[in-house]
Amino acid sequence: MSTLEIFLTVLSVIASICAIVFGYKAYRRNQRSDDQSEAQRLTTMETTLDFIKGSVSRIESNQHDQSLSIAGLSERVTRVEESARQAHKRIDALSKTA
Repeated sequence: MSTLEIFLTVLSVIASICAIVFGYKAYRRNQRSDDQSEAQRLTTMETTLDFIKGSVSRIESNQHDQSLSIAGLSERVTRVEESARQAHKRIDALSKTA
């Protein structure tokens, strides 16, 4: 083997090792970048879910308040109907006597 062949063989081995090392470093850098973008995506999703959870809680609270209001109105309507019924009875009684 000549010195040129030995030099080329050593150069080829070094070039292969460098290619492997640089490829691995690029893989690790891309992996970290992917992990960061995944973490950012998950954080955004968690924030959105927290917002939705708060909105649902407010809607439930408003719905509860409206249910109480409707129950109060229902009670008032019942009283008005009873009062109207009694008024009609008095009017009918007055009509019969007149």
